[in-house]
Amino acid sequence: MMIDNEVSFTSLCYITVDYEGRIWLNRLADVEDDILHTPFKSERTDNYFENRDRLYRNDGPTALGTVGVWEWTAIPNRDNPAIDYVQSYYVKGYSPVRVVVLMAKSLDEVVEQLQNGTARTQAYFCDTLFCYEPKWGQFAGVLCRANEFNILDRCAKLSETVYSLPSYTISSGDIYNWDDRNLRFLKTLQVGEPSGYVSIGNTDEVIRTLILERTTWPLFKECIGATKAEWKHCKLLLEKICGESLYDAIVQKLNCTLDQAKQTVDDFVNRADALIKVGDIDVNVLAEIAKNHDELRELCEKAVSVEWHDSHAAEIAKAEAVVSRMEETISIAKKQHSELLAEIATKQGELDRLLAEIEQYESIGKETLVAVRQKIANAQKDMAGFIADMSVFLPQSNATLPYGNPPASWQYISTSGQYSDEDIELAESWCNEYDAIYQNLSCALGIEPDFCSMLTAFLYATHINNVPTLIAGPGGQDIAEVLSVSMYATGAGQLTLGDECDLSIVERISEADDSIVSVQNMFGKGWTDALPQKFTRLKKQIIWAHPYVEDMLIEPKGLYNYMLPVLSECFIGSLPALETWPSKRAEKFQPYVSEEKQSLRISAFKRLGLSKLLLGQLTRVLSDAKCILENPAKDKDLELLFGVLPLCVLTGRLDVLKDVIEGESGISSSVKAEVSRYVEEE
Repeated sequence: MMIDNEVSFTSLCYITVDYEGRIWLNRLADVEDDILHTPFKSERTDNYFENRDRLYRNDGPTALGTVGVWEWTAIPNRDNPAIDYVQSYYVKGYSPVRVVVLMAKSLDEVVEQLQNGTARTQAYFCDTLFCYEPKWGQFAGVLCRANEFNILDRCAKLSETVYSLPSYTISSGDIYNWDDRNLRFLKTLQVGEPSGYVSIGNTDEVIRTLILERTTWPLFKECIGATKAEWKHCKLLLEKICGESLYDAIVQKLNCTLDQAKQTVDDFVNRADALIKVGDIDVNVLAEIAKNHDELRELCEKAVSVEWHDSHAAEIAKAEAVVSRMEETISIAKKQHSELLAEIATKQGELDRLLAEIEQYESIGKETLVAVRQKIANAQKDMAGFIADMSVFLPQSNATLPYGNPPASWQYISTSGQYSDEDIELAESWCNEYDAIYQNLSCALGIEPDFCSMLTAFLYATHINNVPTLIAGPGGQDIAEVLSVSMYATGAGQLTLGDECDLSIVERISEADDSIVSVQNMFGKGWTDALPQKFTRLKKQIIWAHPYVEDMLIEPKGLYNYMLPVLSECFIGSLPALETWPSKRAEKFQPYVSEEKQSLRISAFKRLGLSKLLLGQLTRVLSDAKCILENPAKDKDLELLFGVLPLCVLTGRLDVLKDVIEGESGISSSVKAEVSRYVEEE
């Protein structure tokens, strides 16, 4: 609603937090007569007043992802009337219902996913209709209030205190914002009466639990006046009685139907009060006499005991035989247990001895490596001296060499401005950017679709987190070129390092316009000692490229604190036909927003002894790559291809890699086949 210079709306919003920690309300829809509508926007060119997509939050909830309804107004700012001053007020009376369509075939399967905590959904918090699609355009589901479920690792799990859920049937026409599967909502804020209710869990177990909870010790003592031990026995009796269906037992005993059994129980209950009150006067008198006459009571107890033992002699003998066999079995088990403990102690001693030998061999190996390196260095010095000595006897040239500068220690080429505006496609959001990278990688380097989607997600995650990358193997410079053309419509800057270290290159790179820089010949003299640390401070993505994987085996493990390695030979199917399609970000580009960081699922990472810095960078990048790919079945494939594989190969831990291939579940056969090349025995 617009009144002079003031605008006023009621809008459906969800909470986000920017990088400075400020809370914003993202405007999804406007509310009119309890119905959601597309937000009203005028033809103004700015994003103020009625054209706002984000609102300042003045009150209401603060948790990230919370969905709700706010009334808000925007008036001209006193200092600058061209911009607005916004105030928002949370409306408690509205409960918007989010719609989540699950991969299920029945309503029971929907409930089962909620109970097991496997219902996939993004972390948005409000009343939610979890449903499935029995036929096209029709949906059936159960409504969960916001306090009836939790979301952990992008999966919703129903609270254990929920025993019944209302069910609803809707059509696609009832849903607002269908194109965004994470933020679909019922158009109406008044959901109406449900079509039915779905029981959650075992109702018999619920009733049984309620009965036992009400059988308390104070109540038992007040009504019966017995001891606490007798109360425990009585409660145990109730548990056994409640654990078996009375109706089922009557059906078997009387050979009748279930309905007849229920009617029989009802008739008995109606007569039970009268039967108990009337009683049998003779029996009551005899019982009182026996209870108050000690000798008579002892005589009766003895007679009953003898009679019972005589009538159950066979059963007693059988039970004693069972007890005897069990005692014999226990004796044998104890003996076997003692033997196993002795064998374990022996094996533990052998293990300790082997570990000591391994430690000794590792120490010898390190000493040998130091000695070999020293011999190589000495040999290099001897060779240099030999060449210097021999130069006296070699023929000398009398030609005068032209004067010039010594060879350059580095060369940098910037490749900006390669494409015209007509050829450049504009990306409206990060999804368009991802598609452009995928298309160019697939066409230019011949990468298979499954592997291309994973490589694209990983590279895009390293870019948005500004984490340097080492591409070992073919096509490293070409991959950097594809990334730059796909996101910035220009080629990557190309840095070639010479034989002498010159750190002035850092200032030159920082001044260049290129957002992505590829580095070749990284192992020239002295470069790797300082340059990786210097480059981590730049606001650019650095892609180190080296064409041979085998060369990396002699490099220090600490190098990977500054760059995440990728083995390009697992992906590239053909050397480049660099026909790439340029793309760059539109003016109102929607960037990717990182979600909650996910933990690594492959346990073998713990065996690699990774530093906190490397492990933190790898976890953050892989977490974003998984969210970008949106395919949980590929989570372990990503961890193996971009974490376990390169780190095991480049640090010589093929034993760990082999254990992962043989023992880890959840890895696709195509990825296992590719990784197995590195551990095949000759």
